[in-house]
Amino acid sequence: MFRAVSVVLPTEAPCAQLADEVGATRQQFSSATNWSRARYEALRLAVESGASAIEYVDMDHLLRWIETRSDEWHKVTETAAYTPFLVVGRSPQAYSTYPLAIRETERPINRLFSRIFGQDMDLCAATRGMSRDVAGMLLEESASDATFGVDTEWPALAFRRGVGLGYLEADGLDWESADQYQDTAADAARQTQLAALYDRDPENWSFRVRAAEGMIQSGLVALGRCRAVSAT
Repeated sequence: MFRAVSVVLPTEAPCAQLADEVGATRQQFSSATNWSRARYEALRLAVESGASAIEYVDMDHLLRWIETRSDEWHKVTETAAYTPFLVVGRSPQAYSTYPLAIRETERPINRLFSRIFGQDMDLCAATRGMSRDVAGMLLEESASDATFGVDTEWPALAFRRGVGLGYLEADGLDWESADQYQDTAADAARQTQLAALYDRDPENWSFRVRAAEGMIQSGLVALGRCRAVSAT
């Protein structure tokens, strides 16, 4: 399906071992010393591969998606190949599996940028499709160092440049963190159990509030509606 697969990993990850497990005509692996720019690095590698269309998905999302709803993933990938910029969001069913700490702090992000873009969108699932030309533009203009900042920055940059934003939702983007340290994708009962535990920790709420602030600022800066401010 893909001409190349580009993967960016933390510096301590076993790149050579993973390379043996990923199937594609061409494989590119890189380590990111600045993890907040890892998605940017993945995009750079994808452009360098020569691909005419690019699909970005966080690896944990992708593994669950392929395991649980591979047909849906294939359909989304086909759509992404012919859309200048595609935002893939979570269906209501998928979104309901997430902890409240995530849903409640993402709500203002989605409401704000949906209003700006003129259509209802879930922007926080970190799944995008784009043409090579749009990806090249993003590489030139992307500057966000905020945690998850490109979730809003990339569509905002595309929108500002007059690129039409396509949108669709997927059931396969349900909560992936419940899969950690498991041999197979977590079932609904495990997702519910771990989501409740996640919500009990105030630090998770605090982290998500800070992440939401960074995402909102990144998107507004990309639109030229505010100045960048360093968080303290």
